[in-house]
Amino acid sequence: MFSNCQLEYIKAISPIHAGTGQGLGLIDMPIQRESHTSFPKIEGSSLKGAIKFHIYNEIRDYNRPFEDDKNKIEFTTFYDIFGSDENDSNDDSKASRIVFTDAKLLFFPVKAVDRLFYYVSCPYILKRWQDEIESDAKFDYSSELKEGNCICFNGQEKIILEDYLFESKSKDKDEKIFEDDKLKSILNKENTIIVSDQDFIDLVTMYIEVITRNKINPKTGTAEASGLFTEEYLPSESILYYQVLESPRFSEKANKNGDDNKKLQKPIEYYNKKLSTIFQIGGNKTIGKGLVKRLENISSDKDE
Repeated sequence: MFSNCQLEYIKAISPIHAGTGQGLGLIDMPIQRESHTSFPKIEGSSLKGAIKFHIYNEIRDYNRPFEDDKNKIEFTTFYDIFGSDENDSNDDSKASRIVFTDAKLLFFPVKAVDRLFYYVSCPYILKRWQDEIESDAKFDYSSELKEGNCICFNGQEKIILEDYLFESKSKDKDEKIFEDDKLKSILNKENTIIVSDQDFIDLVTMYIEVITRNKINPKTGTAEASGLFTEEYLPSESILYYQVLESPRFSEKANKNGDDNKKLQKPIEYYNKKLSTIFQIGGNKTIGKGLVKRLENISSDKDE
């Protein structure tokens, strides 16, 4: 049972490779996708691991021994929020009090003819997002969108995205999608369109970013003869969302004394205080991949 939740939006600053390991298809290293839609996603476990690692390095004072009192105080709270370390021999082991759902794709950037790119979504994604955030703004584009059609808010009759030509169906268009305060800084009527579910599947399948890399021989520092491999990336500017959930501490001590939970640091408050506006998700950190920016306003009271 969760006592609180918070909706988070992130925008990709650099391409994200949240991978599934080695693939059997044309791509050697594919990204994570939903099995029922093939839409890209970031698993909650991958997301939590990245955030936990980031906060760990934020609070660790590397100028002091790990056993130093300052580090001990910081990590007592850290492990209470994120759960005991797997190597912790302490009998008072703790389950994590903070939960992260999968980061789901909300808007996908697609190259266009009349501008650099459009933020593209589809009725299925918008309806699911609306249900999850329990929004009062009801909108449904599924009844009027067919393959080859789009909802365009800037008055254009035809839109070309990559190799696709879309005919705009702008009659009685619903603009409530732009009322979300957390997305206003990015989305507007000029740069946002909605396509059919099937067209969206084609776009996120065919126009995902694919990079070919060389395997380097560590002894010679040169490329190996048969070292080429391909990696998928969720492109820069992609917008995703996820939920952060918190629960009270579950232990015999907390059950005997209900005041114990009231004295503990609240997980979401701790998360907002410790997580930076920009952090990294997925692989290839050392080549600048996976940098994301939180779009939601966060606390400026950072510990020094």
